[in-house]
Amino acid sequence: MASPDSNPPVGHITTRWSLLDALDGPEADAAWRHFVDRYRPFVRGVLQRSLASAEAAQHAEPEFWGYVYLSEAIRRADRGRRFRPFLSGIVHRFAQSWRRKQSAGSSQTGSDLPAQPTPGAAEAELADWARNVLDLARTALAAEWPEAEAALRRFYGLGTDTPACEATELANALGTTVGGVYQLLSRGRRRLRALVEAELRDGCADGDELADEVRIFLQNLAGRHPGLFPD
Repeated sequence: MASPDSNPPVGHITTRWSLLDALDGPEADAAWRHFVDRYRPFVRGVLQRSLASAEAAQHAEPEFWGYVYLSEAIRRADRGRRFRPFLSGIVHRFAQSWRRKQSAGSSQTGSDLPAQPTPGAAEAELADWARNVLDLARTALAAEWPEAEAALRRFYGLGTDTPACEATELANALGTTVGGVYQLLSRGRRRLRALVEAELRDGCADGDELADEVRIFLQNLAGRHPGLFPD
C-alpha cells in the first residue's frame, strides 16, 4: 500500500499568518482565495448563530469578506495571538456591526430583526472549528495518501451522511485482508493526527497554546468519531 512516508514533514506547511501576510504580496489574489476557501465553513456557521438566522447569514456573508479585507484587521493583527480566536473575533465584531446597520436602516419591528446569539453558541462554534480543522486535514491527507483518507472516511463515517462500514466490508472493497485494513487505518490515523496538529500549530504562538488547541479539538471530535484520535 502506498504511503506518504517520503513526503516533507508537516512542519513545512505554510503558517496561517504567513498566508495572511501574502495578501499584501504579488500572490495576493491566490492567497485571498485560499484563505476564503479554507475558512468559509467556519465563518458561515459563526454568522448563522451570531445572527440567529440562516437567511440573514446568507445575506451578510459576502459583506463579511469585504469587511475583512477593507478593515485591514489582518494587517493590524497581533501575530503573537492564536489564529482561532482572532478569526472568531473578526466574525463576531462584523455580526454586531451588521445587526446595528440592519436595525438602523430598517422599519422592521425588533422581533423581525436578526436576534442575539442563541444559547450554546460558544460550544457550537468550537465544534464548527473542530470540523473545519478535520476537513482541512482530511483534504491534505487525500492529496498525499488517498487510500488512507478513503479508508478512514468509510470506517469512521467521516463526511456528510457517510455511514461507517465494517473492516470486512472495507477489506473486500480494497482487495486486502482485515489485518491489512487495520494496518492502513492505524497508519492513516497517525498521519491524520499529524496533519491536524500541523493545522493547529500554524495558528499558535508556542507549545502550550498548541497543546490547548489540540485538547479543544479532541474534546469536540471525540463524541462524533470515537476512536479516530485515540489518546
